[in-house]
Amino acid sequence: MDDDNYWKVYHLVDQYWQSMMELSYILRARLGELVAIRMDDVFDDGIFFQRTKGSIGEVTLWSDRLRKAFDYLASQRPHPDAPFLLYDKDGTRPPPEDPRYPHKSEALADKLSDRWKDRLYYRVNTGKLQPEERFTFHDLKAKGISDHKNEHSGHRTITAKKRYLRKIPKIEATR
Repeated sequence: MDDDNYWKVYHLVDQYWQSMMELSYILRARLGELVAIRMDDVFDDGIFFQRTKGSIGEVTLWSDRLRKAFDYLASQRPHPDAPFLLYDKDGTRPPPEDPRYPHKSEALADKLSDRWKDRLYYRVNTGKLQPEERFTFHDLKAKGISDHKNEHSGHRTITAKKRYLRKIPKIEATR
């Protein structure tokens, strides 16, 4: 996915999905990692989140784009004291599948993923998007890693990181 593809889809979806796209891209995060963000993970300098699959957690510092996306999504919570950033459209969260990880909600991530796919299929069916222009939240994470100044992904190994680097690197010539 290139920048033109990103912005084309961005302008075809509503503010909720625009904010979700931005959050996934800027944080370089999977949908499952986004649904695990708690409001007590939000600090003056940025958002902490624990990456999954053995990757290293981090605090991503605020940028104007991150702040805008976060503020909108926070405003959509069912009530001001709601502990998580993301909820189902009815203001609930499915229970965790594994009680050892009460913050995780694969069911919510799956629901959001399905809704995202539905929106993109609708855009294809109405002629506003070509089938090859569709992308997943995993693609947004990969784009975020590829576009990041240091290609930071939280991965512990180069092998894992390589899966997400989708741009040909541009290296300065030797003097």
